[in-house]
Amino acid sequence: MTIRNRLPERLEKRRSSPRDIRRHDSNGGWLPPAAFVALLLGALALAMGSALASGSGGDGFPSWHQDFEQNVDGWIGDDVAGGGGWCGTIDHRSSADGPVEPSSGDAYAVAIGGPCNAYYQELDFPPNGPYSYGAAYSTSFPEGGFAVELDIFLDPAQDLEFTYWTSFSKLDVRDEPGPPRDDDPEGDFGNWASSLRYQVVPLDGGDGDIVVGDNELTGGEHRVGEAGWYTFRHSFTKAADGDVNVEFELERAGEVVFSASPDTAYTPEGAEGPTFALSEIAAENVGTGYIWLGLPGGMELPIDRHQVRTLGP
Repeated sequence: MTIRNRLPERLEKRRSSPRDIRRHDSNGGWLPPAAFVALLLGALALAMGSALASGSGGDGFPSWHQDFEQNVDGWIGDDVAGGGGWCGTIDHRSSADGPVEPSSGDAYAVAIGGPCNAYYQELDFPPNGPYSYGAAYSTSFPEGGFAVELDIFLDPAQDLEFTYWTSFSKLDVRDEPGPPRDDDPEGDFGNWASSLRYQVVPLDGGDGDIVVGDNELTGGEHRVGEAGWYTFRHSFTKAADGDVNVEFELERAGEVVFSASPDTAYTPEGAEGPTFALSEIAAENVGTGYIWLGLPGGMELPIDRHQVRTLGP
Protein backbone atom coordinates (compact mmCIF):
# COMPACT_ATOMS: atom_id res chain seq x y z
CA MET A 1 0.00 0.00 0.00
CA THR A 2 1.31 3.41 -0.95
CA ILE A 3 0.10 6.64 0.59
CA ARG A 4 1.82 9.75 -0.65
CA ASN A 5 1.94 12.83 1.53
CA ARG A 6 2.43 15.38 -1.22
CA LEU A 7 -0.13 16.22 -3.87
CA PRO A 8 1.06 16.10 -7.47
CA GLU A 9 1.43 19.47 -9.16
CA ARG A 10 -1.90 19.31 -10.97
CA LEU A 11 -3.82 18.54 -7.78
CA GLU A 12 -1.86 21.13 -5.85
CA LYS A 13 -2.92 23.76 -8.37
CA ARG A 14 -6.49 22.57 -8.15
CA ARG A 15 -6.44 22.78 -4.36
CA SER A 16 -4.82 26.21 -4.25
CA SER A 17 -7.37 27.67 -6.67
CA PRO A 18 -10.76 27.45 -4.95
CA ARG A 19 -13.58 26.38 -7.22
CA ASP A 20 -16.45 28.77 -7.79
CA ILE A 21 -19.19 26.29 -7.02
CA ARG A 22 -21.79 28.71 -8.33
CA ARG A 23 -20.43 28.43 -11.88
CA HIS A 24 -21.33 25.62 -14.22
CA ASP A 25 -18.39 23.24 -14.47
CA SER A 26 -18.05 21.79 -17.96
CA ASN A 27 -16.04 18.91 -16.51
CA GLY A 28 -19.04 17.80 -14.50
CA GLY A 29 -17.03 16.90 -11.42
CA TRP A 30 -18.41 19.55 -9.09
CA LEU A 31 -21.97 20.81 -9.32
CA PRO A 32 -23.41 24.17 -8.27
CA PRO A 33 -25.76 23.94 -5.27
CA ALA A 34 -28.89 24.24 -7.44
CA ALA A 35 -27.83 21.25 -9.53
CA PHE A 36 -27.14 19.24 -6.41
CA VAL A 37 -30.59 19.96 -5.00
CA ALA A 38 -32.14 18.88 -8.28
CA LEU A 39 -30.15 15.66 -8.20
CA LEU A 40 -31.35 14.87 -4.71
CA LEU A 41 -34.92 15.66 -5.63
CA GLY A 42 -34.80 13.25 -8.54
CA ALA A 43 -33.20 10.51 -6.47
CA LEU A 44 -35.62 10.85 -3.60
CA ALA A 45 -38.68 11.06 -5.81
CA LEU A 46 -37.78 7.83 -7.55
CA ALA A 47 -36.63 6.13 -4.38
CA MET A 48 -39.92 6.83 -2.65
CA GLY A 49 -42.06 6.33 -5.76
CA SER A 50 -40.74 2.91 -6.81
CA ALA A 51 -37.73 1.59 -4.93
CA LEU A 52 -39.37 1.55 -1.52
CA ALA A 53 -42.12 -0.61 -2.98
CA SER A 54 -39.63 -3.47 -2.70
CA GLY A 55 -39.58 -2.98 1.07
CA SER A 56 -36.65 -2.36 3.37
CA GLY A 57 -36.60 -5.72 5.11
CA GLY A 58 -37.32 -6.62 8.68
CA ASP A 59 -34.27 -4.85 10.03
CA GLY A 60 -34.84 -1.65 8.07
CA PHE A 61 -31.78 -2.25 5.90
CA PRO A 62 -32.29 -3.14 2.21
CA SER A 63 -29.32 -4.98 0.72
CA TRP A 64 -28.60 -4.41 -2.98
CA HIS A 65 -26.62 -6.29 -5.62
CA GLN A 66 -26.50 -5.26 -9.27
CA ASP A 67 -23.97 -7.32 -11.22
CA PHE A 68 -25.19 -6.01 -14.61
CA GLU A 69 -25.56 -9.54 -15.97
CA GLN A 70 -29.02 -8.84 -17.40
CA ASN A 71 -29.64 -5.09 -17.25
CA VAL A 72 -28.67 -1.76 -15.72
CA ASP A 73 -31.72 -1.43 -13.46
CA GLY A 74 -31.23 0.92 -10.53
CA TRP A 75 -28.97 3.36 -12.38
CA ILE A 76 -30.42 6.67 -13.51
CA GLY A 77 -29.37 9.05 -16.25
CA ASP A 78 -30.94 11.11 -19.02
CA ASP A 79 -33.18 8.22 -20.11
CA VAL A 80 -35.51 8.98 -17.19
CA ALA A 81 -37.70 11.97 -17.99
CA GLY A 82 -38.53 14.86 -15.69
CA GLY A 83 -37.21 15.66 -12.26
CA GLY A 84 -36.69 11.98 -11.47
CA GLY A 85 -34.02 11.67 -14.15
CA TRP A 86 -30.58 13.16 -14.41
CA CYS A 87 -27.61 13.32 -16.78
CA GLY A 88 -25.43 10.99 -18.80
CA THR A 89 -26.23 7.43 -19.77
CA ILE A 90 -25.64 3.90 -18.54
CA ASP A 91 -25.12 1.20 -21.19
CA HIS A 92 -25.25 -2.57 -20.78
CA ARG A 93 -22.32 -4.47 -22.31
CA SER A 94 -21.61 -8.16 -22.71
CA SER A 95 -18.09 -9.56 -22.62
CA ALA A 96 -18.23 -9.79 -26.41
CA ASP A 97 -19.05 -6.10 -26.80
CA GLY A 98 -15.84 -4.77 -25.24
CA PRO A 99 -13.91 -2.65 -24.66
CA VAL A 100 -12.97 -4.62 -21.50
CA GLU A 101 -13.79 -7.95 -19.91
CA PRO A 102 -16.31 -7.86 -17.03
CA SER A 103 -15.14 -7.74 -13.44
CA SER A 104 -17.14 -10.93 -12.92
CA GLY A 105 -19.71 -12.89 -14.89
CA ASP A 106 -20.49 -12.24 -18.54
CA ALA A 107 -21.54 -8.60 -18.62
CA TYR A 108 -20.96 -5.16 -17.13
CA ALA A 109 -22.03 -1.56 -17.68
CA VAL A 110 -20.48 1.62 -19.01
CA ALA A 111 -21.35 4.93 -17.36
CA ILE A 112 -21.08 7.78 -19.85
CA GLY A 113 -20.92 11.43 -18.97
CA GLY A 114 -23.26 13.45 -21.11
CA PRO A 115 -26.07 15.99 -21.35
CA CYS A 116 -28.87 15.99 -18.83
CA ASN A 117 -32.43 15.09 -19.78
CA ALA A 118 -34.70 17.75 -21.25
CA TYR A 119 -35.97 18.78 -17.82
CA TYR A 120 -32.51 19.72 -16.55
CA GLN A 121 -31.25 21.03 -19.88
CA GLU A 122 -33.98 23.63 -19.74
CA LEU A 123 -32.51 24.67 -16.40
CA ASP A 124 -29.08 24.97 -18.06
CA PHE A 125 -27.38 22.21 -16.10
CA PRO A 126 -24.01 21.01 -17.47
CA PRO A 127 -23.21 17.42 -18.53
CA ASN A 128 -22.65 14.90 -15.77
CA GLY A 129 -22.71 11.19 -15.00
CA PRO A 130 -25.45 8.81 -13.76
CA TYR A 131 -26.17 7.83 -10.17
CA SER A 132 -27.85 5.06 -8.17
CA TYR A 133 -29.49 4.74 -4.77
CA GLY A 134 -29.60 0.93 -4.97
CA ALA A 135 -32.72 -0.70 -3.55
CA ALA A 136 -34.00 1.96 -1.15
CA TYR A 137 -32.75 4.16 1.65
CA SER A 138 -32.31 2.27 4.92
CA THR A 139 -34.23 3.18 8.05
CA SER A 140 -31.79 1.75 10.61
CA PHE A 141 -28.10 1.06 11.16
CA PRO A 142 -27.41 -2.69 11.00
CA GLU A 143 -25.43 -4.49 13.67
CA GLY A 144 -21.87 -4.68 12.42
CA GLY A 145 -22.35 -1.79 9.99
CA PHE A 146 -22.64 -1.74 6.22
CA ALA A 147 -20.56 -1.31 3.07
CA VAL A 148 -21.21 0.36 -0.29
CA GLU A 149 -19.12 -0.99 -3.18
CA LEU A 150 -18.64 -0.46 -6.90
CA ASP A 151 -16.10 -2.00 -9.27
CA ILE A 152 -14.59 0.56 -11.66
CA PHE A 153 -12.20 -0.10 -14.53
CA LEU A 154 -9.29 2.33 -14.32
CA ASP A 155 -6.92 2.84 -17.23
CA PRO A 156 -3.85 5.01 -16.54
CA ALA A 157 -3.51 5.58 -20.28
CA GLN A 158 -6.64 7.73 -20.13
CA ASP A 159 -6.26 11.41 -19.34
CA LEU A 160 -9.28 11.39 -17.06
CA GLU A 161 -10.66 13.45 -14.21
CA PHE A 162 -13.83 12.51 -12.37
CA THR A 163 -15.26 12.26 -8.88
CA TYR A 164 -16.74 9.28 -7.05
CA TRP A 165 -19.30 10.22 -4.39
CA THR A 166 -20.86 8.07 -1.67
CA SER A 167 -23.52 9.67 0.51
CA PHE A 168 -25.09 8.66 3.79
CA SER A 169 -28.00 10.18 5.69
CA LYS A 170 -28.70 11.25 9.25
CA LEU A 171 -31.82 9.34 10.21
CA ASP A 172 -33.12 11.79 12.80
CA VAL A 173 -33.18 14.59 10.23
CA ARG A 174 -34.40 12.45 7.34
CA ASP A 175 -37.36 11.00 9.25
CA GLU A 176 -38.81 14.32 10.39
CA PRO A 177 -41.33 14.99 9.06
CA GLY A 178 -40.70 12.64 6.12
CA PRO A 179 -39.56 12.27 2.54
CA PRO A 180 -41.00 14.19 -0.41
CA ARG A 181 -43.91 12.67 -2.31
CA ASP A 182 -44.41 12.57 -6.06
CA ASP A 183 -47.48 14.79 -5.73
CA ASP A 184 -45.76 17.25 -3.38
CA PRO A 185 -42.02 16.90 -4.04
CA GLU A 186 -40.94 20.09 -2.32
CA GLY A 187 -43.02 19.83 0.83
CA ASP A 188 -40.47 18.10 3.04
CA PHE A 189 -37.52 17.98 0.71
CA GLY A 190 -35.36 20.32 2.73
CA ASN A 191 -35.22 17.83 5.58
CA TRP A 192 -33.93 15.11 3.30
CA ALA A 193 -31.36 17.35 1.64
CA SER A 194 -30.00 18.51 4.97
CA SER A 195 -29.73 14.92 6.20
CA LEU A 196 -27.15 13.90 3.59
CA ARG A 197 -23.39 13.83 4.13
CA TYR A 198 -20.75 12.82 1.60
CA GLN A 199 -17.52 10.93 1.26
CA VAL A 200 -15.72 12.15 -1.84
CA VAL A 201 -12.97 10.44 -3.83
CA PRO A 202 -11.53 12.52 -6.69
CA LEU A 203 -9.56 10.81 -9.46
CA ASP A 204 -7.11 12.60 -11.71
CA GLY A 205 -5.32 10.84 -14.58
CA GLY A 206 -2.39 11.73 -16.77
CA ASP A 207 1.29 10.98 -17.35
CA GLY A 208 0.69 7.24 -17.18
CA ASP A 209 -1.00 6.98 -13.80
CA ILE A 210 -4.18 7.86 -11.92
CA VAL A 211 -4.18 9.66 -8.57
CA VAL A 212 -7.00 8.35 -6.37
CA GLY A 213 -8.06 10.63 -3.53
CA ASP A 214 -6.26 13.58 -2.06
CA ASN A 215 -5.31 14.67 1.41
CA GLU A 216 -8.25 16.98 1.94
CA LEU A 217 -10.94 14.46 1.04
CA THR A 218 -9.85 10.95 1.99
CA GLY A 219 -6.85 11.41 4.26
CA GLY A 220 -4.34 10.25 1.66
CA GLU A 221 -3.80 9.38 -1.97
CA HIS A 222 -2.69 6.47 -4.11
CA ARG A 223 -1.27 6.22 -7.61
CA VAL A 224 -2.73 3.59 -9.93
CA GLY A 225 -0.26 2.52 -12.59
CA GLU A 226 -1.89 -0.69 -13.83
CA ALA A 227 -5.08 -0.89 -15.87
CA GLY A 228 -7.79 -3.13 -14.48
CA TRP A 229 -10.82 -3.45 -12.23
CA TYR A 230 -10.67 -1.77 -8.83
CA THR A 231 -13.27 -2.05 -6.09
CA PHE A 232 -14.23 1.25 -4.45
CA ARG A 233 -15.56 0.46 -0.97
CA HIS A 234 -16.86 2.70 1.79
CA SER A 235 -17.50 0.86 5.06
CA PHE A 236 -19.60 2.40 7.83
CA THR A 237 -19.14 0.85 11.28
CA LYS A 238 -19.66 1.79 14.91
CA ALA A 239 -16.61 2.98 16.81
CA ALA A 240 -16.02 2.02 20.43
CA ASP A 241 -17.53 5.32 21.60
CA GLY A 242 -20.64 4.80 19.45
CA ASP A 243 -19.73 7.30 16.74
CA VAL A 244 -19.73 6.32 13.08
CA ASN A 245 -16.42 5.17 11.66
CA VAL A 246 -15.83 5.43 7.89
CA GLU A 247 -13.15 3.51 6.01
CA PHE A 248 -12.39 3.87 2.31
CA GLU A 249 -10.64 0.98 0.58
CA LEU A 250 -9.38 0.57 -2.96
CA GLU A 251 -9.08 -3.11 -3.80
CA ARG A 252 -7.37 -4.78 -6.76
CA ALA A 253 -7.74 -8.55 -7.42
CA GLY A 254 -8.78 -9.19 -3.81
CA GLU A 255 -5.95 -7.13 -2.31
CA VAL A 256 -6.45 -3.77 -0.63
CA VAL A 257 -3.92 -1.47 -2.29
CA PHE A 258 -4.99 1.72 -0.55
CA SER A 259 -7.09 2.64 2.46
CA ALA A 260 -7.95 5.85 4.25
CA SER A 261 -9.93 6.66 7.38
CA PRO A 262 -11.43 10.13 6.93
CA ASP A 263 -12.66 11.93 10.01
CA THR A 264 -14.83 14.39 8.11
CA ALA A 265 -17.91 14.32 5.90
CA TYR A 266 -18.76 16.94 3.31
CA THR A 267 -21.51 18.66 1.39
CA PRO A 268 -21.44 18.29 -2.43
CA GLU A 269 -19.06 21.25 -2.62
CA GLY A 270 -16.39 18.91 -1.24
CA ALA A 271 -13.47 20.57 0.48
CA GLU A 272 -14.74 23.97 -0.61
CA GLY A 273 -17.95 23.64 1.42
CA PRO A 274 -18.97 23.00 5.04
CA THR A 275 -17.47 19.99 6.77
CA PHE A 276 -18.96 17.73 9.44
CA ALA A 277 -16.92 15.86 12.01
CA LEU A 278 -17.74 12.14 11.97
CA SER A 279 -17.05 12.11 15.72
CA GLU A 280 -20.24 14.14 16.14
CA ILE A 281 -22.44 11.60 14.28
CA ALA A 282 -23.65 8.54 16.15
CA ALA A 283 -23.55 5.33 14.13
CA GLU A 284 -27.12 4.49 15.14
CA ASN A 285 -28.15 7.70 13.38
CA VAL A 286 -26.66 6.73 10.00
CA GLY A 287 -28.59 5.41 7.00
CA THR A 288 -27.66 4.79 3.38
CA GLY A 289 -27.74 7.34 0.57
CA TYR A 290 -26.61 6.96 -3.03
CA ILE A 291 -23.48 6.82 -5.18
CA TRP A 292 -22.87 9.25 -7.99
CA LEU A 293 -20.27 9.38 -10.76
CA GLY A 294 -19.31 12.98 -11.49
CA LEU A 295 -18.16 12.44 -15.08
CA PRO A 296 -17.20 15.01 -17.71
CA GLY A 297 -19.19 14.96 -20.93
CA GLY A 298 -18.12 12.17 -23.29
CA MET A 299 -16.13 10.16 -20.74
CA GLU A 300 -16.89 6.42 -20.70
CA LEU A 301 -16.27 4.55 -17.47
CA PRO A 302 -16.78 0.75 -17.23
CA ILE A 303 -18.43 -0.30 -13.94
CA ASP A 304 -19.52 -3.62 -12.43
CA ARG A 305 -20.76 -5.25 -9.20
CA HIS A 306 -22.61 -2.50 -7.36
CA GLN A 307 -23.38 -3.68 -3.82
CA VAL A 308 -24.91 -2.33 -0.64
CA ARG A 309 -24.49 -4.96 2.07
CA THR A 310 -24.33 -5.48 5.78
CA LEU A 311 -21.09 -6.32 7.55
CA GLY A 312 -20.70 -9.05 10.13
CA PRO A 313 -20.88 -8.08 13.81
